[in-house]
Amino acid sequence: MSCFYRSYSSDMLLYHRRANYLSTLCFALLVVWCLTCFKNENRPARKSFQAKETQRRIQDIRYLESSKKRLSSEAHCIKKSPWDTYRICYSLPYSEIACRRPNNGKPKNRNNLYVVPNVVHYVWFGKREMVYYHYLSVRSAAANQQPEKIVFHVNEGPPQGHLWKRLVDEIPCLETQYMEMPETVFGHKMEWILHKTDVARNDLLIKMGGIYLDSDVLVLRSLDPLRRYPFTMGRSTANSLSNGAMLAQPGSTFLQETINTYKDFTAKKYSGKFEAVLSVQRPLQQWKTRPDLPIHVELTTMQRPNPWHDGRDCISHDSFNISDNYMLHIHPVKSTVKYPQIVNETEVTLRTTDTTYGAAARAALFGFQDLVFLKNETEIATNRRPAKPIPPIIDK
Repeated sequence: MSCFYRSYSSDMLLYHRRANYLSTLCFALLVVWCLTCFKNENRPARKSFQAKETQRRIQDIRYLESSKKRLSSEAHCIKKSPWDTYRICYSLPYSEIACRRPNNGKPKNRNNLYVVPNVVHYVWFGKREMVYYHYLSVRSAAANQQPEKIVFHVNEGPPQGHLWKRLVDEIPCLETQYMEMPETVFGHKMEWILHKTDVARNDLLIKMGGIYLDSDVLVLRSLDPLRRYPFTMGRSTANSLSNGAMLAQPGSTFLQETINTYKDFTAKKYSGKFEAVLSVQRPLQQWKTRPDLPIHVELTTMQRPNPWHDGRDCISHDSFNISDNYMLHIHPVKSTVKYPQIVNETEVTLRTTDTTYGAAARAALFGFQDLVFLKNETEIATNRRPAKPIPPIIDK
């Protein structure tokens, strides 16, 4: 009996040991299975996060590459004296072209809130070949403003010629968008293309906001300080503000009021003079008589000097002090009356051209307004002549 009891006890002990072993093994398998399920369940999320992180890194690399596409070689230039207004360079010191990354409307510094999108717009209707001052305009915007993108609004394709191809190679954020050329305004037919471009530029700024530039406007420094205002224009003459360069937030109240004045555009009043009243003289009247409309006006730094107010020589012959200017509007139609060579000048001549246009062109190409002489031209290197101050416009 005792033997049987010892045998039974031994069997029961072995049974319990085996049961404990099996339960431990099952518990371990259960834990492994749960961890595997949890891992698989979160794998898509991790894959999505990894994909986004990889895409972000690729975008960062592309951004750095685009920013370095044209590195400044200003270090290869020397100035014999800090007071000299010329530089001796081993090669032409082209400034850097860069495209800033979009920030989805969230400024990096909330104390410096920009209400105007950092996008540059051009309106280019018809098939036309790009000339050198057109190239300078776009390059100056890319180098000195560094926008998120530069958009050419076209109705018959992009500009023609090798200079456009050069811009495409140099500026990674340059693009074209199709835009229907407006034929009517408030039901009235327009015949003159200047009327149509005026309506087009107003419409696109109301819709998208941004920085509009005529293709003969050269940007000399960053426009970011002006992007804090809902709407900005520059004083051009005693009777007008210029719409050749405008900065606007989407849905600008001032610009909408300006557009509403086109209701007066009738066939009986159709003329170039009436167009000027609508597009440049009426905004001046609104600025003076409607303080409730939000507009900021730059008195000299956007549209002065100009040949309509400061004489035909002011751009292509005289030398005005534009060191504080945001931009220069060269108005080649008016400037070429006495100096037709302004259309054909390139960096070969503009680097040593001692005129207002030459200074602006060097700001567009090199990021500074000093004259540029090459190393083998040391003997002929000279300083710029004294620049004329821009006189204020006195309202009577």
